[in-house]
Amino acid sequence: LNTRPNAFSAYGVASPSLWWNDGYLKKSLEKQSPDDRDGKAVIMVVGGEEKAFMLSDAKLAQNWFLQQGVESELRILPFMNHGFVSLPALTMALETLLPEARK
Repeated sequence: LNTRPNAFSAYGVASPSLWWNDGYLKKSLEKQSPDDRDGKAVIMVVGGEEKAFMLSDAKLAQNWFLQQGVESELRILPFMNHGFVSLPALTMALETLLPEARK
């Protein structure tokens, strides 16, 4: 979504590491034009047992997406951490974002 916003119409994000590389991803999100996100959908899934800054980054990204007009959903899975959230996130993304699910 950051580097090739027209590659897909929907994006699934599992436990985004927005803090990585001195906040590179957060900075790149802020530089994107709202026009690049028109008609896009995002589901972001994080574990409730992740570090506090990871959860706050995900909430920050969620708010940012909503302000940009992106159809966005944040799901926080209790008892999951950064490593365990990937598989449930993939399942949720497929169930939520496939074209037949978005009708």
